[in-house]
Amino acid sequence: MQKTEPTIVKPEDIDPGFNWDRAIPAPGHMAVDFEERVNFRRLHNYRLARAKQALAESDLGAIMCLDANNIRYISSTVIGEWSRDKMSRYALLTGTGDPHVWDFGSAASHHRLHMPWLSAGCVHAGMLGLRGGCAARCRADEEGGARDQGDHDRAWRRRHALGR
Repeated sequence: MQKTEPTIVKPEDIDPGFNWDRAIPAPGHMAVDFEERVNFRRLHNYRLARAKQALAESDLGAIMCLDANNIRYISSTVIGEWSRDKMSRYALLTGTGDPHVWDFGSAASHHRLHMPWLSAGCVHAGMLGLRGGCAARCRADEEGGARDQGDHDRAWRRRHALGR
């Protein structure tokens, strides 16, 4: 696993940037080229900074998230509504580093390609067995561990002589 340097939480990371003398703006969530409506990078930094601040103020050394909402909050990753209540994604936030996300192999590949706020070393393919939907013998191949869901599928087909 790649070692990451500690991220310093700055006051501007947790400042929502509102002018509190005015109403909170609600111009809509659709992106346009003539005004900034939602600054998603700032939203990500704000959420991550708040989580790190809460972690720093606690007696914990890290937070392991298994709930899709919490995973999204600290990592700004989501793979769709179908993933709710599946216990097949998880994330780890330590006191000194960036969040690490374990996801389905294809989702992990997608995160590496399209989510530049997560370093490639912080996104991992993982398999928890889909709440019993995958037998324990399918969770890792004979060579010492599958790298993604495709590896799991190929290992299962080899064991059952299905080829491909």
